[in-house]
This record gives sequence, C-alpha cells and structure tokens, in this order.
Amino acid sequence: SVNSPGGGSTASEMIYHIISDIRKKKPVVVVMGTLAASGGYLISLPAHHIIAHESTITGSIGVLMRSFEVTNLAEKIGLTFNNFKSNELKAPISYSEKITPQAKESLMEVIHDNYNFFVDKVAENRKINREKILEIADGRIYTGRQAVKLGLVDQIGTLQDAREWLKDKHNIGDKYKIRQVSLKEELPYFEKI
Repeated sequence: SVNSPGGGSTASEMIYHIISDIRKKKPVVVVMGTLAASGGYLISLPAHHIIAHESTITGSIGVLMRSFEVTNLAEKIGLTFNNFKSNELKAPISYSEKITPQAKESLMEVIHDNYNFFVDKVAENRKINREKILEIADGRIYTGRQAVKLGLVDQIGTLQDAREWLKDKHNIGDKYKIRQVSLKEELPYFEKI
C-alpha cells in the first residue's frame, strides 16, 4: 500500500531496491492510495502489478531541488555574508550568496542524472519505450485513470482487487492474512538488507 507524495531521491531509491529484492522471491502488488507521486511512484515501480484508485494522484516523474537566498534582503538591512570555500562549486546553493551560472550548470547536471535514473526505471519496469516515457515524464501528475491509459499503472481497483490478482496469478488464496506493519516494527529487516 503506497500513500506518499514522494520525498528524497535517495530514500526513494533505497525503498525501490528493497522492493526489487523482495520481488525476486515473492509476488508484489501495489495498491496506491490518495497519493503515489514522484518518489511514491518510484517505489511502486518494482511491483509485478500496480493498482490505483480512479482519483489517485500519481506520476510526477521528475526531480526537484529547492533553495532560497536572502542576499537582497540582507543588503537592505545592512547585513553582509562572508563565505570562504575552496572552490566556487563547493556548496553551490546557499541562502547567503547568489548562485553563479557555473554552479547552476553543475547542479542541473546532477538533477538531470537523477532524472535519467528515474526515467530508466520507469521504462525498465513498465516495459515502455524510453522516448514515450520522456513525453509523459515532464513532472506533471496524473489521476489513476490517466495513469492506466498511459501504461504507468495496470488497473483501477482496491485492496480486494490486489487479493484477487494474487489469487488468480499466483494461486495465493484466502488462507493468507493481510497485516498492516509499520516501518518501526520492521526496521531490523531493513537494516539487514
């Protein structure tokens, strides 16, 4: 069950790899909740089958880095920042200095590399041509209905549909109970991986 607006690239990637490892041994079906966007979509990708509600918000395939700077405000109130660093590209974004064109270019290279990782994982897991993914991976969000039409999600449904999929495709019947677990309870498992 995924209900996440996303988050840090590395945290999402780590969960993606954990689910990829689990999928090698067990069938994995994802049921998306209200949100499964950006990192929430990335962690859904390794599933054998992805189910969304019609109104689920998903997609948002892209990478975002935010920063702020207050140099104009500081100047107005007579505040001066002094930054000492070994190179212009060390700590390129800071509230205390304007970003330079070289620093912006360097950061955009990192963002594009992370973006390419994301696009590659969508193409690989959804079996969709990378060029097609690039047409729809512009950061926009999609409803579950739109995502099904685009091939980002397999079907519209619920947890019951996930149970039916497991029963039909993997002969996993009603004898198996579904239990909710929290990450805190399962933390030792994650540390072992």
